[in-house]
Amino acid sequence: MDLYLFSSVLGCCVLAGICYGQDTMVSCPDSWEPFNGNCYLFVTNKLVTYSQTTDECNKFDSSPMYFDTQDEINWFKKMIQKYPSSEYWTALNDIPRLGGVKAPGTGQWKWGLYGRVDPSLIRWTPVPANDTLNNCGGLNALATMEDADCNSRQGYICNIELTAGAKCPTNWIATDTDCYYISNASDPAQRFTWSNAKDRCSALIAGAHLITIDDVNDQSFLVLVSYSVTDAFLRWTGLQYQNGAWGWFNGATFSQQFFKWATEPDDVANIENCAVIRPNGMFSDRACNMVRNFMCKTSQTTIDTTFNLGCGTWTRAGSSCYKFFKNPLSTWDDAQATCKALKGNLINVKDKDLKMWLTNQMLDPMNNWPMWTALNDKVIEGSFVWSDGSALDPDTIAWNQEPNDYKGNEDCATVMPDGNFNDNPCTAFAAPLCEVDNVSACPTRSDGGYWLTRNSDSGSGFDCYLFGNTSTYDALMTYAEARDYCPTLASTTNQIPALFVLDSAAERSFITEQLHGYLKDPFTGFWTQLTDAGSEGYWSWAGNKQADTGLVTWVKEPLSLTPDMDCVQVIYNSYFVVRKCGTKSGYICERSAYSPGRSAGTKLSGNLVLSAIAGIYWYMLIH
Repeated sequence: MDLYLFSSVLGCCVLAGICYGQDTMVSCPDSWEPFNGNCYLFVTNKLVTYSQTTDECNKFDSSPMYFDTQDEINWFKKMIQKYPSSEYWTALNDIPRLGGVKAPGTGQWKWGLYGRVDPSLIRWTPVPANDTLNNCGGLNALATMEDADCNSRQGYICNIELTAGAKCPTNWIATDTDCYYISNASDPAQRFTWSNAKDRCSALIAGAHLITIDDVNDQSFLVLVSYSVTDAFLRWTGLQYQNGAWGWFNGATFSQQFFKWATEPDDVANIENCAVIRPNGMFSDRACNMVRNFMCKTSQTTIDTTFNLGCGTWTRAGSSCYKFFKNPLSTWDDAQATCKALKGNLINVKDKDLKMWLTNQMLDPMNNWPMWTALNDKVIEGSFVWSDGSALDPDTIAWNQEPNDYKGNEDCATVMPDGNFNDNPCTAFAAPLCEVDNVSACPTRSDGGYWLTRNSDSGSGFDCYLFGNTSTYDALMTYAEARDYCPTLASTTNQIPALFVLDSAAERSFITEQLHGYLKDPFTGFWTQLTDAGSEGYWSWAGNKQADTGLVTWVKEPLSLTPDMDCVQVIYNSYFVVRKCGTKSGYICERSAYSPGRSAGTKLSGNLVLSAIAGIYWYMLIH
């Protein structure tokens, strides 16, 4: 399924032949019903429990339905006639913060995890029993609500809010000034050490970082956390113990009045130097090398809406991607280490085109401070070189009455807000400006299979493919096992393989050629992301994008003989066949051309994943 929300950046026709100009265009995908800036999917042919509703809607990057106006209610009454069902699950529930759907209800109804309910809009049939047994709200054929057993099975309605002025990315929580991300505790791929969690936040979106609680707005969010988080997991924050005191890792204002410790910090074994948020919104200290979930934060003003063309949240120039950091301010060595950790280097400006581009970038008020470059004369005084040892071409950069090697101790170069260069002591503090070559090698881990590469369809770099080992039965996997296994092959938090998705005719030709040479049995299958588990008969790539019938060639398929035949394998000649998801099979893991900051588990397809193709952020605030 494709979901388009275009901002008027270039005023021309781009992806999928959709044009946009001065105004923002919003449209719903096929099978979704539009109303008042929202898209709704009415599912009547698949009955699920309340908790499964969230999972089903998440496949489409949406949430269970909620409403907040009388106009919506009137519209629902008409749509229910078009999509008749005895009852639909909505986001309404009074499930307690801890304990799950089997725990006694609170009697305080809310939308999803945290959405406040306007009681004047809710018409109950006749009234909620509030008997602590029926904790979930369903919408019946009369457009009135019934509190029902959360484990009963009903149809459901998914909801996407497409607000042109939405301020936060999808799946982030918005307050008046900031956006917050709470990692999914049920996803093993979202658990990291403190340091890796810090990198993960910065990779999610430009300007994001581990959460800091440094003002009243953040304090209010902590109250929201204590009300809404329904699991018992701990999540990393940006609080760190350094130089004998607690403080935010990025230098944000630290004030104890904005948050509370639980019974800590107690610094068990003298190694608990990082802090987590408990489900009750209080803080605890933990060892930084423990693996935990995390929370991220970004200011609404830092969200980048420019086209980055294959670099995710980074900015593309030529075949490389660039990250302009605001913090942490660091020495030259530490800045270089920051870039190295992201598989890159401090920026090397070796030609006039890049110098002109960099000068224009530095004019952006968001980059209004000195930034470290790779240029230095640490080895031979007066002989400035780049990170690979190549000599400086004096015609490519402009010095600001420099280098003057003040006091004989200025060996590292920064680029200044005016685009000129200045030599500084390498121990001075400036922001890193990182550069990553978008042509990156494939992961090295294979566990019996082998990785192949091909040139990516867009941008630069390689797509990487792992054909899983099919030589022994023990090496085969079910669909769920393969889906969960592929992300574990990531060598960094920015390079996350996923099950195979077919995106182009060129990719199909490549896969066909590989299968010809690899398969001894022409009917051996390899798992792909193609499934109709989200909606029977609707074949999509893990719920993100409908299968292109011009690319997918079925072998007398799809023919779902039984309801549990919901998963798809690719076989000889790139034919696709439907199988039971529990069947043991081979698999193809794929990692798209490396883009710094790409979200875990995604590839260049799907409604949200299109942002990785063109660097476009889709602003859809989902409650």
